[in-house]
Amino acid sequence: NARVSVITGPLGSGKTWGACRKVLMLSDLFPKNRIVIFRAVGRELRQTTMMTFFKMCPPTLYQHGGRRNDQEGVLRLNNGSEILFMHLEDPNIQGILKGLEINGFFGDQAEEDPEHMEDIFDLLLGRLGRWDVAEVPDRIRRYQEQKSGKPWAYTNPETGKPLPPPLALLAVNPDSELHWIYRRFHPESLEWQEKYRRLGYRMFHMPSLENKFLSDINKQQLLEHDEAFVRRYVRGEWGFPE
Repeated sequence: NARVSVITGPLGSGKTWGACRKVLMLSDLFPKNRIVIFRAVGRELRQTTMMTFFKMCPPTLYQHGGRRNDQEGVLRLNNGSEILFMHLEDPNIQGILKGLEINGFFGDQAEEDPEHMEDIFDLLLGRLGRWDVAEVPDRIRRYQEQKSGKPWAYTNPETGKPLPPPLALLAVNPDSELHWIYRRFHPESLEWQEKYRRLGYRMFHMPSLENKFLSDINKQQLLEHDEAFVRRYVRGEWGFPE
């Protein structure tokens, strides 16, 4: 139930896979939803994040009334939900995002290009809940209301129309204590303790060795490196004391 989430993990931890699964789940459950997936470098977006996403997204979800255009970075599912793939190398990216109406976003490898990534993150936070075309099926709303004993929590502030749960999610590799993600999300950060904790920011740790789908050979190869490598890229610890 975190308002804003970061999945932090080293190589092979499955953080991108898990985040893409959540994007796909929210797009499938709530018709006409709209979510952005973004990354700093366009080539890496296409060759890694998009490949991971479409590896788990069955074509049957968009082949019967939907549309997939990798060049434009647009996927429309059969139920009308849209997933937009974007990168920060686009010179018009900030202008595009300022007018974008969405209900969720996922930023992959968010430790990259920290100077621009933090600005994009704040910009996208301000665009959440603007897409009021999305639908909340009655069965889902009733189930949640019966389970929690409370009315549906997400509505458009102007129209009162029910909205899907907002998604504000980043996936990162561990970095230094000076990084903006550490300052906002890490439990040991004073800024998190004094400010961002009460704003609903939360960090989830995913160490490589806890990924049951990572082969024993891959795990052994990771552990053969020096302690500094293992600390950052296997255990997923933040900070570079060396």
